[in-house]
Amino acid sequence: MPKASPLDLAAVDPAIWRVYVGETLYGPYTLGQLQGFVEEGRIGKDSLIGQSDSERLVKAGALKELREAFAKLQEEDAPNETPPQTGAVSNYLIATQLARTSDVDLIVCLNSLGKFASVFPGTFILSSRHRLRDVQKALNDAVTLDDQLIIVNATSGRLGWLNIGTDTNIHLKEIWDTTERSDDSDL
Repeated sequence: MPKASPLDLAAVDPAIWRVYVGETLYGPYTLGQLQGFVEEGRIGKDSLIGQSDSERLVKAGALKELREAFAKLQEEDAPNETPPQTGAVSNYLIATQLARTSDVDLIVCLNSLGKFASVFPGTFILSSRHRLRDVQKALNDAVTLDDQLIIVNATSGRLGWLNIGTDTNIHLKEIWDTTERSDDSDL
């Protein structure tokens, strides 16, 4: 029996994509990584993306390669979290691991979202009238692709994150979205 050669993933999904954020061009990334960024809320429809350093940048929403990821995100977003009623406040727990963003930039962002307190370094409690998706988007605009965040809407039980990687993304979804929750009545 001939020995099977390993699958060359670089040939299947090459790292050819670049993301332009602020004044910096990040990448290269694979299409799978870009799709993960869409799911995490790191890339929006207006984010600028190109296939190489020399190629022109286009809005992510215009890329046929990402249409399915944006459509899936829109489907998932609708039933997950209803918009807060006028005057309704949600409580969030935000845990960060900042690699490149300063605490000051993050604090300015949190201050724009509502009242917050620092629990200990890198962890915040936020009281806000904004939906999880809006909090996630604002934080996304305040941090870099090297920073990692977990955002828990303690009011609705929803979970969001930024820049945690594809494997962790999949694992978190499997754990958080489990329909068979343990019964806490015996505690």
